[in-house]
Amino acid sequence: SDEYSRGATEGIVNPQEYRVGPGDKFFISISGVTETINTLFIDQEGWLYIPKIGGIDLRNNSLADAKAKIKDSILKYYKDVDIFISLVDFRKIKVSLTGDVVKPSIYILSANSRLIDIIAMSQGFKETSNMRDIKIISKDNIEKKYDFLSFLRFGDYNNNPILVEGDVVIVSKVDKVVQISGEIIYPAIYEFREDESILDLIKLAGGFTYKARKDSIELVKFVEQGKKQVSNYFSYEFTSDF
Repeated sequence: SDEYSRGATEGIVNPQEYRVGPGDKFFISISGVTETINTLFIDQEGWLYIPKIGGIDLRNNSLADAKAKIKDSILKYYKDVDIFISLVDFRKIKVSLTGDVVKPSIYILSANSRLIDIIAMSQGFKETSNMRDIKIISKDNIEKKYDFLSFLRFGDYNNNPILVEGDVVIVSKVDKVVQISGEIIYPAIYEFREDESILDLIKLAGGFTYKARKDSIELVKFVEQGKKQVSNYFSYEFTSDF
């Protein structure tokens, strides 16, 4: 398939979250009586070589851990110096996007890219895409699920993760749905989740409008293969068990 390339939507990285890798570029300044400046890349085996210091193994390290390792290695050689370490350029990564999306493909992204970047790059979701059930499978075959709508509604970055080299992002097709209507901010048909309560759905739909009567919420269920409709009424104050 074709490959597409773009930068990430955000420039600043979280040092605890970002994982360094081959191609990342560091600026290192060591200041004492004189100043030594180096601009260095992590090599293809995950090592950073600093002149006079030697090689530093930075495989599977966060940016914060990598900086600490670099500093410790420098202090073994230099005494009484000021050290400044900065990540000045990101490497590129390849991530696959498959499933129910407009343009499934392999995408080339900056290593600080998040889920939203590859979705935007692929021209987004289809009408049938389940954005509340997105799987990301790592090249180590670790699978995690994300509710992308929670990020869009609440800014929940736990559901907009940083992507990693070799990730496969799979967007499923909507299967079961639930509808919320009436005096609610975002009335719509939403993807159904087994672990979700009525309170969760109301929150996801933006909450009540000022006109809403919270003491008369109707829950409609279809039973007997959709042939029969059952309604229950309750108050918002007593919905903790629903």
